[in-house]
Amino acid sequence: MYPWGNAFAANKVVYESNSEGQTADVGSKPEGASWVGALDMSGNVWEWTLDWYSIGYYNTLEDNVVNPVAPTPSTTDDGAVEHAIRGASWSNPLDSMYASNRYWATTRQRTNNVGFRCALSAEDSVSLATTPATIPVPVAATPIPARSPNSGWTPVKQDFDGVEMMLVPAGVS
Repeated sequence: MYPWGNAFAANKVVYESNSEGQTADVGSKPEGASWVGALDMSGNVWEWTLDWYSIGYYNTLEDNVVNPVAPTPSTTDDGAVEHAIRGASWSNPLDSMYASNRYWATTRQRTNNVGFRCALSAEDSVSLATTPATIPVPVAATPIPARSPNSGWTPVKQDFDGVEMMLVPAGVS
């Protein structure tokens, strides 16, 4: 599955065949946004993650495990720590362009096809209702009512290629 749906669309992602051999500006393919408005979830650059990489780790998990973190880091022969990277990059072919694509990069590598995403955990994020008007807040694909957490909020539902998904903003449980 791709961030925008189940079918590949070259105009929604920066990959090997349309990248001109380099990265593109962040957000240069707005039509490739996920259902919550997140951009560049596949293609352009691999996304560096906090998770350790272990090639067989997912095979050891129960089916209902969500967001697992490998218990110990994997290392290369020279001692570099392997981190999971996700989403593929401008240099990968179209069959790599799904957001859940997972590979590895080491702490010692320097490359032009791996980046990172600045994000806050739900516990650390600021409610839209209390965000000062001078701080720009990214707008989701479907606007979220600006109310205090857990008071009068109605779930934002969207059909995503036959799968109904629900957006729950930070601070709402």
